[in-house]
Amino acid sequence: MAYKAKAQMQNEARIIHHLSEQRAPDMPWSGPIGIHVQARFRVPKSYSVKRTERCLLGHELQNKKPDLDNIIKNILDCGQKILFNDDKQVCFIMASKNYHDKPGWIIEVWECGEEPS
Repeated sequence: MAYKAKAQMQNEARIIHHLSEQRAPDMPWSGPIGIHVQARFRVPKSYSVKRTERCLLGHELQNKKPDLDNIIKNILDCGQKILFNDDKQVCFIMASKNYHDKPGWIIEVWECGEEPS
């Protein structure tokens, strides 16, 4: 078993709770699935007003930690047995991270062959 820091375990618990509460299927999907993740981050307070505006308009992208691939992997790991049986079912991923005035994650998961909501 791999070691997980307390903060990582708390973060995973929040993700699992959110995924369970937000329209999870009655039974985990068994077929191919797609996922769309938008990771939205606060603009650092140290940024100038002008730089903050550039960030919120999408002219400066969020290229700091956490890495986008780690965010996706974390969500997929937490989604197992809730949304789908195994992350090997993922056949489509679309993801981005950016600055936003309302930070958080937007996660859409769907069965392939269906249109995302």
